Amino acid sequence: MSTQIKLWNGRTVPRVGLGCWAIGGTTANEGPSTSYGKADDAQSRAALRAGYEMGARVFDTAAAYGAGHSEMLVGEEISHHDDAIIITKF
Repeated sequence: MSTQIKLWNGRTVPRVGLGCWAIGGTTANEGPSTSYGKADDAQSRAALRAGYEMGARVFDTAAAYGAGHSEMLVGEEISHHDDAIIITKF
């Protein structure tokens, strides 16, 4: 099995990715909770850096994760890496 995948734009990235739902923290909404609960930003940032250092290049987040908090953390920690792909959903 290949350790790389080719994306729609021709870029090739490792199959290793990092899901970022949990780092969003609590979600302020009127319905049922859509989060894991409280998250520590310093630990979340450290986890993002560790994921990148361990080979993750695909980071999956969404506007709903922590009401956008996950997207903010991923953007701040990962967006300066030219070889990283940030996937978000809305």
